[in-house]
Amino acid sequence: MGYAVFQLIFLLIGCSLAVDTLTGFLVSGMGLNLKLSAIYKFGLLLLTLFAVACYSRTKANLIFLLLLSLLIGPFINLVNGLDVLGFVFDFSYVIKILTPLIIFLYCTEVAKKWPEKTYQFGHHVFYFSFLILLFNLVAGVLGYGFSSYGSGDGDDESSIGVKGFFFAGNEVSGLFIILFCYALNHAWNAKRKIYFFMLSPVTVICGALIATKAAMISGLLLVFIIPLVSERQRLFQLTWLKISIFAPVVVMASVIGVYLVPILEAAGIWSRLVWFYEKKGVMGIILSGRNEFAVATTQSFSSVAGPLEHLWGVGLSGLTKIERISVEIEPIDLYFWFGLPGITYLTLLFGTFIYFSYRATLSQCSTWAPFALAANLLLAGLSIIAGHTLTSGMLGPLLGLLNGLVYLDYVRALKRNKGLVND
Repeated sequence: MGYAVFQLIFLLIGCSLAVDTLTGFLVSGMGLNLKLSAIYKFGLLLLTLFAVACYSRTKANLIFLLLLSLLIGPFINLVNGLDVLGFVFDFSYVIKILTPLIIFLYCTEVAKKWPEKTYQFGHHVFYFSFLILLFNLVAGVLGYGFSSYGSGDGDDESSIGVKGFFFAGNEVSGLFIILFCYALNHAWNAKRKIYFFMLSPVTVICGALIATKAAMISGLLLVFIIPLVSERQRLFQLTWLKISIFAPVVVMASVIGVYLVPILEAAGIWSRLVWFYEKKGVMGIILSGRNEFAVATTQSFSSVAGPLEHLWGVGLSGLTKIERISVEIEPIDLYFWFGLPGITYLTLLFGTFIYFSYRATLSQCSTWAPFALAANLLLAGLSIIAGHTLTSGMLGPLLGLLNGLVYLDYVRALKRNKGLVND
């Protein structure tokens, strides 16, 4: 494949969030859902798949085998129920969850031919995507687009949170994590740390504006995590940076622990929190009630599913007939939808991404790996408590690209270590 196709694919990845924004604008402003985003990303994936096949038949065969194994459950459901539209819907979701892997495998190939350009174009993609996210958050603050919770258009007084023209809901939390990891890392590694200290409160505020639990918690964590992972080979050593970060945190936590309960009691909030804890429990608070959905769906699934369904799943269309289409806990969802291949794919993909980002982070010359390690860990956690990571059409291309660039960091670290050994 030529250099022009390489440029085109990176250009298409870079513009994907802009197309998502345009799609949401047409839905919000004109009531037109033209599926531009779905068509655009399907074209991107077809081109990328073709490029991967041209570079490596082995990797293309791997993708094809994964596709077939994930479709066995939906195909059984198709044979049993003759639900053709349901099978097409399941197929679209399989393509969606394979997106990060496809982009990742493509990046591992082009990095061999154009490593410097891969780095350069990767920065362009993430920088432009970050600007698109900021644009949507600003638009949401100004009253345009959709809200995170409540009515879809944000005009309802009960609406909570902003997401601009991004039509998808909790997927914005994943975007927030990966793009603000990039921005904070870039600011921290700049010559003047003032940029990081200026961006840190912006990160916390943007997380609060999105108003999902994942975004708010991540916004608070990222301003501490990014400096820590940026220590690279000193990641697990006690340094003055770690002391300067953790000492104030311990003091603040102690003060909050002493005064928080009286303040909440005076405000009349404590009794409500105690009631919610007694009603839902710790897991209910962490999972926002999704654990109840998981229990109910598991019971319904077990009562009707046979050995084949337990092994291969029933697809989204099959699960809809049993209980509900999703419990929004990604490992459980992928098992119900695609059986053991689904949950195995999720585990191996995140395991691979975290492994490469961790190993490359320990190298002094790593560029993408430190903040990618933070992003991968947070996204893996997000997939458990809120879902919408592998099943996110907006996040998939960026997640695959980020870890493809991490793999380039990893390969360079291996070459550098071999060079030092030979010397």
